[in-house]
Formats: sequence, structure tokens, C-alpha cells
Amino acid sequence: HIDVPDLAVENAKWVVSYLICQRLPRPFIIGSERTGISVFRDEFNFYRTLAYNEKGSEQLDKLRERVLFNDYPIAVRKDLEFATQLSTVVKNKKSFLADRQSLLQEFASIAGGDYEVDSNSGLVSFHPNGSSERLSLRESSSSVRSLCELYFYFQYCARRGDVLIIDEPEMNLHPGAQRQLARFIAALLKQEIRVFITTHSDYLIREFNAMVRISKLDDESQRVILQKYNYKKDSLVADDDLRVYVINAGGANPVSYDVEAKAFGVTSFDDTIETYNQLFTDVRNLD
Repeated sequence: HIDVPDLAVENAKWVVSYLICQRLPRPFIIGSERTGISVFRDEFNFYRTLAYNEKGSEQLDKLRERVLFNDYPIAVRKDLEFATQLSTVVKNKKSFLADRQSLLQEFASIAGGDYEVDSNSGLVSFHPNGSSERLSLRESSSSVRSLCELYFYFQYCARRGDVLIIDEPEMNLHPGAQRQLARFIAALLKQEIRVFITTHSDYLIREFNAMVRISKLDDESQRVILQKYNYKKDSLVADDDLRVYVINAGGANPVSYDVEAKAFGVTSFDDTIETYNQLFTDVRNLD
């Protein structure tokens, strides 16, 4: 048995923690339950405050256990922690992306406006572009609620080297907005933020494929396409900047870039689309 001084133990913990924080990227998780969390964040805060401010009882002990969210999946816990602390998040914090206003404005155009947290009440409101109205999240669309946490992350929390994890980024978004979001995500890669997404959106996959394909064009052809379809050069990515996996048979199977097809082929999407196309062709021919 070796008697190690407490100070030595604390110093060792600090060194290990420092090395881990410096060497490993910081994950920031946004789960698919984010729209519900954004609506009910005030209720979560109310019950959490009640649980810790009232005198103890068996019922309150149970409530305290519940508001720790220990039984929730980690993505839900992270969403809850972030959403319920927004008024603290926005104080004296500034994302390194704050100096890249054009990028932040691009995200605001996807959301259709800007978000704000009241410094006194902590309530979140949404200010639609071209309007003087301020809407609560309850009054706002599901797409506005879906993008709320991302907005505050980009404005106040993003750090170089982060790994941003988004479950179903396309959730509640119009196909056009999904395409815009894919371009925005591609632009983030050049800001030293790695992005990990799970998706069921063929629009996202096609948009990434389009950006890769455009990047392979010669300069003049690329200029024509960028101008005609309103792409920015910053949103173009090379095929080796992306990794695509299909979850199948309980595992994540890598999808290689098909040089001949000039695309990442996701067969689970492509087969369904081709089946529908054939169905409507057959129906049209028999009509």
C-alpha cells in the first residue's frame, strides 16, 4: 500500500484532464428531440428550480433524481443541458465564428431570421427576416425550433477543432433549406469544425455529391456553374474530405466514392427512388 498525498492526486488529475482536453476534440451534440426540448425548456427549468429550492420530501427527492436526466440518452441530456442554460451561454461568450459574419448570416437565411435570449427572463424569441414581430418558440415553425440550438452554438459556443454531431439535420426543413444546410455544413469544414451527421435525406446526399462534382470541374466551367446556381466556392468539397457510411445489418459500412458515377452511391436511397421512378413510368404508360 502506497500513501499518495492528496495534492499529488489532484495535480495528476489536472494534468490528465488538461492533456485530454488539448488532444481530443470537444464534441457538441444536437439530437433529434431538439424541437420538443426547445418548446418545453421553460418547464424543465421550472421543475428543476422547484426541486432544488423546496424543502426535502420523498416526492422532491424523486423529482430531483428525475431532473438530473440520468435515464435519458446522452444526446437528449446534452440537448437539455444546453437548452436550459441558454441565458448563461450567451453571457460573456463569443464563438470564434463571430468574426465570420457572412457565414453566420448564411445560417440565419436558412432559419429565416435571428434568435434572441431575454437577459432577464431567459425566454427565447425569434425575429423573422423582413418583419418587426418577435415570436416565442411556441409560436414559431418546427423548422425554426429545429435550428434554434445550432444558431446559439454557432453564435456563442463554437471552437476550432470541435466535432459537431447532428442527428437528422434535415428535420422539419423544406428541401431547399436542406440543400442550403448541406452547403453551410461544407463551409464549416474549412473553419476547422468536423461535422458528423446521421440522415435519411436524399437531398443532403445529392447536394454533397453536387459540391464534390463541381469541385472537380476546370476553373471556367466551375465559375459558370457557381454563378448560375448561386453556389459559393467555400461550400465546395473534395471527395476525400467526406466519409459516408450506411448503417446496415447492425454495422456501419463505408461507401466509397464512385469515380465512374462521380458520386457517393447510397443504394438504400437510390433503389427506393429508382423503384418510384419506374412505378410512375409504368403507370403513365398504362394510363
